[in-house]
Amino acid sequence: IGLIDILNAVGIVPEGLIGYGVEELLCGYADASLTAEQVILAAYWTARTLEESNFEAGTMVDLGMSWSEVHKYCPKDIFPSRHLAEEHVTVSGPKSSVKSSVEKVKAENIFTAEVESHGYALHCHLMDAATESLRRNLEKIMVNPKPRSSRWISSSYVESEWNNPTAKLADACYFVHNLVSPILLHEALAHIPKNAVVIEISPYHLPQNVKGCETECLRLLERDIDPMTSILSCIGRLYTLGLNPDIEKLYPEVQFPVPKSTPMISPLIKWDHSKSWFVPRWDERLKSSEMIFDVSVESDESSEKYLVDHCVDGRFLYPACGYLVLAWKALAEMIHKNYETLPVVFEDVTIRRATMLPKTGEIVFSTKSDS
Repeated sequence: IGLIDILNAVGIVPEGLIGYGVEELLCGYADASLTAEQVILAAYWTARTLEESNFEAGTMVDLGMSWSEVHKYCPKDIFPSRHLAEEHVTVSGPKSSVKSSVEKVKAENIFTAEVESHGYALHCHLMDAATESLRRNLEKIMVNPKPRSSRWISSSYVESEWNNPTAKLADACYFVHNLVSPILLHEALAHIPKNAVVIEISPYHLPQNVKGCETECLRLLERDIDPMTSILSCIGRLYTLGLNPDIEKLYPEVQFPVPKSTPMISPLIKWDHSKSWFVPRWDERLKSSEMIFDVSVESDESSEKYLVDHCVDGRFLYPACGYLVLAWKALAEMIHKNYETLPVVFEDVTIRRATMLPKTGEIVFSTKSDS
C-alpha cells in the first residue's frame, strides 16, 4: 500500500493493473475501488478465515509443463491452480495425492518445486469450506462495492467472463471467487502491450515470459538492497524511460525565501575528472601546419581495406593518387572546408618513393604546409 502511495504521489499513474491471488486486493487499492482500510481488513479476514476453517491437509507444487499438459496429467483429486508462464504451472490438492503424483513427474525429469502454502491447497474447490464464512466477513468490509475499471485485468476470471456481473465489482463475491478459482496470470500478462513499462510492486520476480515480450520490467523493491535506495533508483529509471515523476512530492515543500544559512547545492555538483580525454583547442588548430593520417588495412571493417587490392610486382603499395588526396584533405581541414567541395590544382608534384602497406598495424602519413 505504501509503495502504491509513493507512485501516486510522484504522478506515476498506471494504465493497467495485474495481480494474482490475494494480491488482487492491491489492484483494488491502486484502482481506487478499495480503500487502504478495506484492503488491510480484507487481507486480515482472509487469513483468519483460512485459519479457522477445517480443511483437508493440502499442498501446492510448481511444475515445468504447459497448461494443456497438466490438465491431461492431473488425476481427479489434483487441480491445476496457477498458470504462471508457458511452461510454468502450479497444481493443488490433498498432500498425499500430490506427493505420489509428483514422484511420477520427477521420474520423467520434469521440473518440480513445492510452494510454501502453509498446508493449504489454494485456488481450487478444496477451499470451498471457507467460502461462506469469508463472504460474510468481506461483505461487512465492502459495504458499497465499486466497479472495477478497465485498467484492472482480472487473473481469476477467463477473459470471456470479464463482463459477468460477479466479475464487474470489487466486492466479496469477486475475492471469494479468487480464492477457489485457478489463477490465470499467463493469460492476464498477455494483455500487456509491447514497449510497455512494467513496475513490480513486490520483490518477487515476474515470470520470465514477461521479460521477453518487448517490455521494460522494473522492480520497485530489490532483495538485499536498501529499500530507500531501491525505490529512488526505480523512480530514476522511470525518468530515463520517458516518464516524468514529480520527485518534489517526496520532500517537504520549500518555503521561500529560504534562510541565509541554507547551504547551496552547487558545491555538491562536481566534474568527474577520473578519466583523461584529448580536447582539441581551436587556437592550436588554427596555428597547426601539420596533419596526421593513420592508415590501417588490418581489420576487415577498415575503410581502407580496399587498398590491399593495389598490388604492384607482388607488393601492396599505397596508391600515388592517395598522397594527393591526403594533401587535399589537409588543405581543406586547415581552411575549415569540406575537401569534396573544395576545387584544387596540383602542380610540380614529385613522389620520391613508394610506400608499402603493412598487413598488420598501421602506417602514419604526415602532411606539412610551407606557408
